[in-house]
Formats: sequence, C-alpha cells, structure tokens
Amino acid sequence: MPIDLRALKALKGAPLALDIYSWLTYRKSYLRKPCLIPWEALQTQFGADYGRLRDFKRKFLGHLTDVIRRRIGRIAGRTDLAERGA
Repeated sequence: MPIDLRALKALKGAPLALDIYSWLTYRKSYLRKPCLIPWEALQTQFGADYGRLRDFKRKFLGHLTDVIRRRIGRIAGRTDLAERGA
C-alpha cells in the first residue's frame, strides 16, 4: 500500500505520528492475520528516548489514536490495543 502524501502533509508537525502512519501502512500491506506486537518491541522501534514504558505507551497511544481518528490515508483493517501490546 503506497504512502498517501496527503497524510504526510497532515502529520508534518508530529514526527512520531508520521512514523506510526508509515509503519501501519507498511504492516497492513502484508499482514494476513492479526498479530500482537508487545509494547516493549514498539518502544524499542519507536521510543528509545523514553525511559519508562508507561511514558512511551501514553505518547504512542495518543499519536496512534490521532492517526486512526483522522482516518489518514487508507489504513485498512483494525488496529486493536491491548495491555500487552498493539
């Protein structure tokens, strides 16, 4: 699934949201069934600057919610959130 340039423009002031959008677009292009990605793995990939997992999780969830709420681009399918991961 190609990146939607309108999405990049809409998220230009939020680097983490841009990263989440790009990552979701890529992941959803090849996933065939749901998978759980532990919060620790997401923090390693997206939030190395956060010392505590709960701080990263709060920031990540805020940006993920914004990306989903805006329905930016053509992110198809569901993104479920769980205590153990997303």
